Amino acid sequence: MEPPLITLSNISKTYREGKTEVKALENVSLVVNKGETVGIIGESGCGKTTLSQITLGLLKQDTGHVRMIDENGKKLDEKLFYQTISSVFQDPWGSLNPRMSIFNSIAEPLVITRNFDKHEIKKRVYQVIDQVQLNTELLDKYPHTLSGGQRQRAAIARALISDPTLIILDEPTSALDVSVQAQILNLLKDLQEQNNLSYIFISHDLPVVMYLSHRIAVLYRGQIIEEGSSTDLMGQQIHPYTKQLFSSAFGKNKLDKAILDEVLDSSDQKVGCIYEFRCPEKLTQCANEAPNLIKVDSGREVACFLQPQKQTETK
Repeated sequence: MEPPLITLSNISKTYREGKTEVKALENVSLVVNKGETVGIIGESGCGKTTLSQITLGLLKQDTGHVRMIDENGKKLDEKLFYQTISSVFQDPWGSLNPRMSIFNSIAEPLVITRNFDKHEIKKRVYQVIDQVQLNTELLDKYPHTLSGGQRQRAAIARALISDPTLIILDEPTSALDVSVQAQILNLLKDLQEQNNLSYIFISHDLPVVMYLSHRIAVLYRGQIIEEGSSTDLMGQQIHPYTKQLFSSAFGKNKLDKAILDEVLDSSDQKVGCIYEFRCPEKLTQCANEAPNLIKVDSGREVACFLQPQKQTETK
């Protein structure tokens, strides 16, 4: 069996300000295979962006490690790691320098990390521009003259320029109109097939994540509480929080924001389940015992005492 492209093992991160500590991530483990999209979903403040920043090397984890392999199954050194991983963020204003032309913005990663001459850089820029279906006439223009969809296509081209194997997509469509969102999502799917790309797709928009992802991890207060294929999760949710997310996303019941705010503002460290305060299906043991992430027969992993009986602990 082919090894995973990237493995995140027991990642933890705590933010500290004075005497206040907030656990952004706690023992998060995740693998992404070649050509696969893994979606990360959860409410604001659950740790999604922290996880993406650690994966990209923009933020240092307190514990755990991130390991990426090459085509021969060997661990990449730091230099090659940063050449084979890239990102697309929610607002392309954050990744496109307003003082640089679209051409120079797209080419910048090659200028910084590769010893390419001007001819090679120009050739590569035109290749990725064609892939993202952006008109070459826009290359001499500046970000403020482009539409939101055009800027995001330029940001995707910039992510592709160094020929990565993994792209972190952090809310890449949430700032776009619905019709443009669909175009960008279809483009990302096409690019994945053409280039055998792997994606980590981070969003709070569950229908969008379901559309693009092969597998989904549900993050709550810095912990993965359920993980499985998008097909399995759409068919049946096991964890009560996952049920609530799906119910809210697909128009049945909205999340209770008052309870959410109270939970997220709480700095106390519970000894039991982190979801016990909100859970409508909690058991007596939930208040005093934290469930482990367990692999169930369906191939899913769930951190809940309400699981099917046959199970083996995996983490």
